[in-house]
Amino acid sequence: ILTAMKTDGRALDHATLTELRRRAVASVQSGQRPCDVADALGVQRNTVYGWLARIELAALVRLMRASAA
Repeated sequence: ILTAMKTDGRALDHATLTELRRRAVASVQSGQRPCDVADALGVQRNTVYGWLARIELAALVRLMRASAA
């Protein structure tokens, strides 16, 4: 279960922020609602949706590259 974050995400180092994003995406993919994940992490709902969109875009690019090869 995720716990509420009280630190401004901009103050986190790159590795910590990357792990935060990874956990957020994994939580949504496992069935949690993006708004609940955002609340638990102390970030805006749009932030979680942005992370999800980037993951989906990266997957689409990989799929397009694989089909072109």
